[in-house]
Amino acid sequence: MKRFKNILVGLDLAQGNLLVSDDLSPTTREAVARALWLAKTNSAQVTFVYVLPSWTTNLDAETQMLLQEFHDHRTVEDHASEVLETLAEEARQDGLTAQVT
Repeated sequence: MKRFKNILVGLDLAQGNLLVSDDLSPTTREAVARALWLAKTNSAQVTFVYVLPSWTTNLDAETQMLLQEFHDHRTVEDHASEVLETLAEEARQDGLTAQVT
């Protein structure tokens, strides 16, 4: 009996002094692997999500510009979306239905 239809995978994309890193930590990689296994086992859909820490919404304009420079002139949100979309594409190539929110 299939118990799960939708699997929400909340990820920590931070590494060191970056709010979003392309290199996922071993713990985050393990969370992704377990979610994908669970999705395969249950023929479930996977949704990847990343939530920025609440303090990032209250940053002044100068700090936000510094963060963009630190993230190759992309916004932190754009960078996070790119990382999550890469994970979703890997899941799709593995035969799963995956999306990003």
